[in-house]
Parts: sequence; C-alpha cells; structure tokens
Amino acid sequence: IHHITSGSRERYESEAIKTDGSIIQLEIYAKDISFNGKVTRMVACRDITERKKSEEIIRANEQRILLATSTGNIGIWDWDIVYDNLHWDDSMYSLYGIQKDTFNGAYEAWINTLYPEDKDFTDNEIQAALRGEREYAPEFRIVKPDGSIRIIKASSHTFRNENNKAIRMIGTNIDITERTLSEKALKESEARYRFISENIDDSMWIFSIQDNKFTYISAAVFSLRGFTPEEVLQQRLDEVLTPESYQRAMLNIKNALTERVPVDTSNYYSVTLLDQVRKDGSIVSTEVSSSLVFNEKGEPIELIGLTHDITERKRNEEAIRESEEKFRIAFDDAPSGMSIINDKLNYIAVNPLLCEMFGYSREEFLNQNIKLISHPDDQERSNIWISKKMKGEPCEAVLEKRYIHKDG
Repeated sequence: IHHITSGSRERYESEAIKTDGSIIQLEIYAKDISFNGKVTRMVACRDITERKKSEEIIRANEQRILLATSTGNIGIWDWDIVYDNLHWDDSMYSLYGIQKDTFNGAYEAWINTLYPEDKDFTDNEIQAALRGEREYAPEFRIVKPDGSIRIIKASSHTFRNENNKAIRMIGTNIDITERTLSEKALKESEARYRFISENIDDSMWIFSIQDNKFTYISAAVFSLRGFTPEEVLQQRLDEVLTPESYQRAMLNIKNALTERVPVDTSNYYSVTLLDQVRKDGSIVSTEVSSSLVFNEKGEPIELIGLTHDITERKRNEEAIRESEEKFRIAFDDAPSGMSIINDKLNYIAVNPLLCEMFGYSREEFLNQNIKLISHPDDQERSNIWISKKMKGEPCEAVLEKRYIHKDG
C-alpha cells in the first residue's frame, strides 16, 4: 500500500490471499496518470504464480546442472552453427585446460585441441550430424596445453530450421580417461588370464560362494574329469566332488568365512586335497589351490582357484612307500649285520642282527660314530675306504677289518 500511495516504485511483486485461502504471486504496476484534469494513481495487477513456479524449476535445474558438471568432469557446450559461435561453460575450459581469454569460440579453435590422429574422424562425425545422418556422439582424444592426453566422450542434440538445416548444436563432453584406461587394463588382464587358463594342463576356475556353483572353468577340466566346461557350469559342487571331499571343501569355505576378520580383505589362500568324480564314474585325486575374492564392500563373494591332477604323484608316492617297505623288510631280516651311515660316519640305521653281533641296542648305535665298534688300529684305513666309497673313487670291493664287541 505504501508503494502504491507514495509512488516510490512503478513495478513490484507481492503475495495475495484468495477467497479460498490460497496464496498467489502478483506483479503490480502503479503509475500516476492525468484523469479528468487530475493526477490519479493507476494500479494494475497480474497473477504471475505459474511464471514464478517455472522460474523456480529453472533455477533448480540450473543448480543440478552446475552440481553435475562441477563434480562429474562434465562440460556443456552450445554451438551456433550459423554464426560459428561456440560457447563453453566453465567445466569445458577445465576439461580442456584452456583459459577463456585464449579461446576465440570458433569451431576451428576446438578442432585444433584434438589429438592429430583423431581430427578427421571427429570432424566427420560432426559433418554426419549436420547432414542429419546421426547425432554427434563420438569418443576422441584431446591434447591439453601441458601436453597431457585425455579421452573425451561427447553427446549432443542438433536443432534444425523449417528447411531441416542444422542451425544449432548443444552437447556435453565427459572426461572418460580413467574409465577407459581401467577398462583397457581389465580387458588385457582378462585376455592374459584366458590365455594362461586355456594353455596350461591344470584347470582354472571361479566359484560363486552365494550361488554354490562355478561361474567359469577352463577347458583343461575335460582332460581332468571328462566333462566339457559347459557341463561343469551346470553342476553343483556336491556333483563335482566325492561326498567326503565335498564335506571337507564346505568346511574349509565355512572356516575361511567365519575366521576372517570382517574388515580384513587380505587374500585368503588354501591348498586342499580333494577327490573329484569323472564322467565315467571313476575318481581322480586333485590338489586344489584357492583364494578368496572380495567386492568393493570388502565382502567375500568368490573363490578363484587352480586344480592340479595328482594321480601320478600319488602313484609315485605309493610306489616309493612300497619300495621303502620292501627295503625295510630286507634290511631288518638280512642274514648279516647291516648299517647305514651319513657323511660324518655316524650311524643313522642298524638292523637287529648287527645289534646282536656287537651287543649294543639300536638306540645305543644311532648317532654314534663308527669308531664305537671299530678297532683303533683299523680306524684310519676304514675311514679312507668309506670316504672313497662315498665319493665313488676306485677302492677294494670288500674291506676286512676288526671290530670290538660291547663286552670288549
């Protein structure tokens, strides 16, 4: 009322309450006019409630855009094609490492920032968009003033006049350098892993803890179990292992998960002997090495491992055990006294007959030097002969010497 009566302002905004109690936004005009020879104050009102709502939405959107571009390495550009005027927001200058006063806002100035080998490709994509063949959305490299190279992903929308001629293009640039390099490194790592897994005799695999099944297994599993990788991916773990080995494997997994400190993402590593079932029903003995894999929250989600066929190793170990048992029987039951000595000429094994011959127990012999029963006058000659035998040097086939019984 004060503004209306005082004439201090001609235009201002205010709120008013309607008869239904709702509040509306008003734009009020007040102006002095001459009416019937008198100066009269004319007042006009206009409801601007919807306009104010629209302005608020626009401001909110601008704030969201500003937040997105400032925190997400996103730049926004607007190209007036008719006048070749290219407008960048602040984030675009930051992405390209360019000062505002060094950029003249022309298409050619932008082209000159591109990596030399990407210029023709990127320009062709622009021209295709101008012709209406497709929207402009390539990936390309730029060279910043400091010489560093960044990878940019572009997207845009082209505006056309009534003759379908391109007159304006608005778009975004996003710096995807780190993401691209990470994806490249991941692909290279996966390629190396696949190459190794497909070219070694051992079976490499990935096992989902949550789903209790394999999500990947290399082709070597066919030689190991007679199943194709595709068949194994459909099998449960209890179908892969014998019942006893399955129980052992599940206990190992449970222990690994329960004994691990929750905040500890250090790699858990285990080696376990497990028997697996082949397609023909036979059993193959394996040595399984595995490590836990964690997600970004530090939660264990997978086991990655290597399975090695130890059938031949177990066969060799059994043959060695049989050979050692045969030797033990022959050694213990030999009709003559026998002993084994080390390089220091100490006894490490004696048979019962030798103990009987010299009156010493097995415990008394062990770790004693051969001089325990050797005659002093024959000791040097005996030591020389044994030394030559151990070195493989020529010497007499049989040595005759004197010994001393425990009773003297």
